[in-house]
Amino acid sequence: MDAAFVVEVWVPATRTVGTGYLVSNRLVLTAYHVVQGNPPGAPVEFRPLGWRAPSKWQEGRWLVATVHWPSGPVDLDAHPEHDAALLLVADSDWLSTPPTRVARFGVVTSSDRLPCEGLGFPLSETRPDGVRDTFRVLGEVDPLHAFKASLLSLQVTGVVVPKPRGSMSGWAGASGMAVFCGPLLVGVLATDRSVAVDARVLGVVPVARLASLAGFRDTLTSHGVDLVLEPAPAPEHEQFLAPYLNAVGQSVRRQPYLGADELRGELPALASVYVRPRMRGPLGAVDALATDDLLSRPGITAILAGPGGGKSSLLRQWTEELAARGATERTELVPVLVRASALLAPTQATVPLADALAEAVNRELSPWLSRRLPADFFRAPPRYQAHWLVLVDGLDEVVDPRSRDAVLTLLEAHDRDRYRIVVATRPATPHELRPVGSDVTVYRLLPFTPADLRDVAHGWFRALKLEQPAASAEAFLGVIRRTKILDAARNPLLAAMLCQLFATHPDQPLPYGRSDLYQQFVDVQHEQRDASGLREQTDHRFSTHGPSAVSVAHRVLDALPQLMEELAAARWADPDTHAVGFVREQPVARRPDGVTQPVWQSFLDTTLRRSGLLMAQSDDLVFLHQTFLEHLAARSHASRSSRRRHQVLKRAFHNPIRYSPRYNTPGVSRRLWGQRYWFPPDSNGSYLGFLLDTALSVPDADGGARRYLARLASPDAGLLGCVFIAEQVKSGTLVPEDIVNAAITVLINFATDETKIKSQQDLAYRRQACEALSWLGDHRGADLLYQTAVRKTWAIWGGQGHASPERTRAAEMLAELGDPRSHDLLHDLAGDDTLYAWDRIGLAQALAKTGDPRGVDQLHRFATDRSLEDDVPFSLCLRAASALAKLGDRRGVGLVRRFAADNTEAEHVRREAASVLALLGLREELSKGLPFGSDTTVES
Repeated sequence: MDAAFVVEVWVPATRTVGTGYLVSNRLVLTAYHVVQGNPPGAPVEFRPLGWRAPSKWQEGRWLVATVHWPSGPVDLDAHPEHDAALLLVADSDWLSTPPTRVARFGVVTSSDRLPCEGLGFPLSETRPDGVRDTFRVLGEVDPLHAFKASLLSLQVTGVVVPKPRGSMSGWAGASGMAVFCGPLLVGVLATDRSVAVDARVLGVVPVARLASLAGFRDTLTSHGVDLVLEPAPAPEHEQFLAPYLNAVGQSVRRQPYLGADELRGELPALASVYVRPRMRGPLGAVDALATDDLLSRPGITAILAGPGGGKSSLLRQWTEELAARGATERTELVPVLVRASALLAPTQATVPLADALAEAVNRELSPWLSRRLPADFFRAPPRYQAHWLVLVDGLDEVVDPRSRDAVLTLLEAHDRDRYRIVVATRPATPHELRPVGSDVTVYRLLPFTPADLRDVAHGWFRALKLEQPAASAEAFLGVIRRTKILDAARNPLLAAMLCQLFATHPDQPLPYGRSDLYQQFVDVQHEQRDASGLREQTDHRFSTHGPSAVSVAHRVLDALPQLMEELAAARWADPDTHAVGFVREQPVARRPDGVTQPVWQSFLDTTLRRSGLLMAQSDDLVFLHQTFLEHLAARSHASRSSRRRHQVLKRAFHNPIRYSPRYNTPGVSRRLWGQRYWFPPDSNGSYLGFLLDTALSVPDADGGARRYLARLASPDAGLLGCVFIAEQVKSGTLVPEDIVNAAITVLINFATDETKIKSQQDLAYRRQACEALSWLGDHRGADLLYQTAVRKTWAIWGGQGHASPERTRAAEMLAELGDPRSHDLLHDLAGDDTLYAWDRIGLAQALAKTGDPRGVDQLHRFATDRSLEDDVPFSLCLRAASALAKLGDRRGVGLVRRFAADNTEAEHVRREAASVLALLGLREELSKGLPFGSDTTVES
């Protein structure tokens, strides 16, 4: 469809309006009932959407045409399939313009529904100046619906139904709209049928039927149009789409997750133990339901979370849900889950994103695809008006910065007409994301709340068939509250590990720190492997090869814990290290005499798989989670020898810097020229936590670990050093108590010194120090956050600085910490009109989620206060109404419905409102209470 050839139609004699399409330079195709009753030879006026008048004074004027076909009246009651007309252009100004491109016509040959589109001028889009604006129709033509009437049925999808005007249909004025399947014109819009309550089913006269009517083909031919009906089937590559979606569904359902290994037999679906995390986006907290909105965003979306923060599980859940929906309905997004490392070309050559996706997907889904996807499978959209949703996992696992930049550069160059991109990675600096430019929206996954943790535990205990899962969940929460791992348990991965350990050994104490948790979990995997009969199976397998072969195989089983650590260390140094190939080269795993290479290779592969820590990926085995690799690699690096431990720690922590005027790290008390200060490590904090725990477990030979930590918890490292200490404590690293106390002293001195606050950035630093104090367990952090939230202004550079963002963030942090003062604080701040309106809405939403009814009432007031709309390019009222609706409040649903149906609202606002209703499963709300016309021809 070429929008420039869409025309408005006006019949002066009958004062009716409609829509048409220029099928050639001289002919306009429209509906017959638009011109019905017009006297023979009387003018019909039209105005092409893309016409440029020869002079300025003529712009916007109507051009003249006459009805050329049919030559006589048509009885539409008897023959609704004859509802079409051809107008002959008679205007000299138009005839002097260059010839238009001749339209291509199509016929629906399949009995399946096909995607279609059209562009019309319904009266519902009439502007205040009386000019009708355009309305784009998206939907599917169904050749079997209204088959006896020789009509095609157009089922509208993905757009708001036009609002009716009195007794007239909302489609009035769109009559005569050309309906296209791809580039082919297949029919003319004629009727608004009453089979759907919301006027989403329209009647279309097929061009194939018009071709058989006397005079239609001849009229076209006499004006240079050769009526050739091309078939309009589904795109060729759609034959691969159903098998692809089936393979994706099987892949994500069968892919092992934490604890999912062959030792346990049939395991529960991930969905039965999964709790979707909350997010924080550019405009504040985003609830679990609303996170799906971000997937349709053009550009690149980054999902950030720390190790084990739920990134991979979230992407997997999205993939499973969208694949299941896409297999049964036409969705706007079709998922492509791929690891970042799989997008790297084997050579330095750069390949297009579509080719990289095809290669990666064929490799990953090979067990479930009966035939390879063609190389061009991802070069076209998956369906008409749909996009590939490329979900890239594990960007942070690409260790080499140049390779990571290559992946981001490849994604940045994507075609927005084909792709939506979501990248999951650990927290990244703007510098690390620079290859994707500024067009990236960042969302951060938030830790579990106590309620989330209870749901996770209940899900796991129910799935593991504990007798009283609810009571066990409460007992579990009571146990972790008495350990130092409570904060770490808010991490989704650690929560899952703790639940499984508690279920496996309910009478044993839970680990005291993160490294102890990982090691205990690893030990349980080895215990279960030994109890599974693997040793007896090995005896039987090698009994015919002699006692020597059995002995070597036993040595491999005994050395498996050490082999896993060495494999992790090798992978840490070189991510391309092949698991079985590496183990095969170790002295303890050398192939015994008399055993063939295939048999020994198979034994090693089986042994590694049954470790409970590895899973198959393509032609290799990878660790279940990156943090297992980090834990085992750190044990290998720090526990083998004192010298190696010292070298590894020095490489990570010895980061001195000499002071100069360019050095401006916050919190450093003395600024002396040439003085040596300390920077915290800029490498993987998760790995460093495991490294510190392992080194500190050797008190007399810790390799300098305590000395390095003491440097960071001092004024010579300032805020950044102390925040590093706090982050380690928060993640479950067992930092010595004297180091923690030293860091608290530095943070308190920094946060209470208001003479250092001279800018908004300094306020952010202060809030960061307060947050770090809370992580270290010091109640003064919460007190200072409260003071920040209630203080309205700060003296910044001699003036009174507005502190809305910092006050908002401080209040939200208090709520996240479970501080009892947060409820009243959120309520008061949400009612403070000195704060930014979007901050106030976020605060009210946070209050409502705590169960406080005052938050719901505040959201309702915001949703109806149109004064919030001043000077913003988006609807804050709609945002508040959407938040209210997502909380289950019927008033919010009604308000969102009103936004969707009100044609005085901006189009993007109406579309956003419709999206919210669809997301809530309330699409029928679009038409509730709206009057629609009867089952008649669309009134023009």
